[in-house]
Amino acid sequence: MRRWPLFLILGVVLLVTPAAAQQTGADAAEYADAPAIVTTAGTPAELCDSYEAPERTAEQFETAKDVLEAGIDYRAIFCTDAGAIYVDLLEDYTPLTVNSFVFLAYNNFYNGTIFHRVIADFMAQGGDPTGTGTGGPGYQFADEPVPFLFFDRPGWLAMANAGPGTNGSQFFITTAPAQHLDYQHTIFGEVLEGQDAVTSILLRDPAEGGDATTLKAVRIVKDPALVESTASAPEPLTSEEIEAALGSDNVIAAASSRFGNFPAQEVEITSGSQPVEDAAAGLPAASREALTELAALYGITTVYHSEMAAVNCNLDVIPFVSIGYTLYETPDAETAAAALEDPALTTLGIANGQTQVAGFAYGSPVYVGETSGCDATATAGRVFYTRGRFIVEAETVLPADSPYTPDLIIGRLSSIIFDRALAEVMRADIR
Repeated sequence: MRRWPLFLILGVVLLVTPAAAQQTGADAAEYADAPAIVTTAGTPAELCDSYEAPERTAEQFETAKDVLEAGIDYRAIFCTDAGAIYVDLLEDYTPLTVNSFVFLAYNNFYNGTIFHRVIADFMAQGGDPTGTGTGGPGYQFADEPVPFLFFDRPGWLAMANAGPGTNGSQFFITTAPAQHLDYQHTIFGEVLEGQDAVTSILLRDPAEGGDATTLKAVRIVKDPALVESTASAPEPLTSEEIEAALGSDNVIAAASSRFGNFPAQEVEITSGSQPVEDAAAGLPAASREALTELAALYGITTVYHSEMAAVNCNLDVIPFVSIGYTLYETPDAETAAAALEDPALTTLGIANGQTQVAGFAYGSPVYVGETSGCDATATAGRVFYTRGRFIVEAETVLPADSPYTPDLIIGRLSSIIFDRALAEVMRADIR
């Protein structure tokens, strides 16, 4: 029997969320008057044309200063010879990366650089002060892969690198799907307007040199209301669309798109949704009380759930008894974040005899306890984190003698599969 290539699972970097690497804005005041910051209204093109970009700094830095401020929706305008490119920066999900990018823009680091490596139907790469593909800002920082952000379409802004943890100043914008890059490069922005300018950037091989498109400046937008843009925020998906995303066909498709020879015949998926009152009614007393309290305090209305179980208990092929994914829908992202800090969530986590163990890469504790599965003793684990307006409860049940821990399976398998299946739901919440 062909075995599931577990090295694909365990070789994926542990995926993180904002709580794992949050910025404080300690150095923001130093750059309050940075010329790159947009302070007047206009279209992206107008805000480029009217800008007298300072000369690029030749400075190298030991590290990026902490410049991101809480509560700000950061965006950027790339002022290029090919036109203006207006980008939504994903500071809530990739704070280290966006902080570095904004810091360099504040220091005029990108001004006058070129798009040194541009490949047709693939991407346009820039951000190297030397124009050779070997330059950087003097420091490197960690990757921030996000499960629901992957290279399935044009218009993603991502970090170029030379391997894990080697991010610097170089970035690229895709002009076509490039899923061979999934989770190897941090996606930290999405083109809102100006993708036609991206596709107009001159093709170039840095080894051969030749003409290049210049990045005249990067402008930072701290108040999106100042930018007159044709872009509009996507509508949140309906309950029916969320249910479909968590359904068997879509979850299997998500797993197969990531892991290739995924053994779909070895798993069974059940999914559905219900009002939070009905979901609470089916829980043990302690869990029921905790969920009822959370629902009342934070406006949780609907609970969506999907579970993948090893239907044949062929644990040589499937490394878990089950993995589960539950979404608790709140009114908005701020409410979900507040609920994540509520002690009632801990009560929900330790129900059924589970205990809190060491912290998880998602910045949240892991709750672990003994259970049974596949006619044997098993270990159950769960973790809570947020995705936009949703509180996520990710769960797994593993054989008691499994070489893997619950946090590893949740972080490197469950979250990838279900977040990937829910990509359009999650992305709609970004803006």
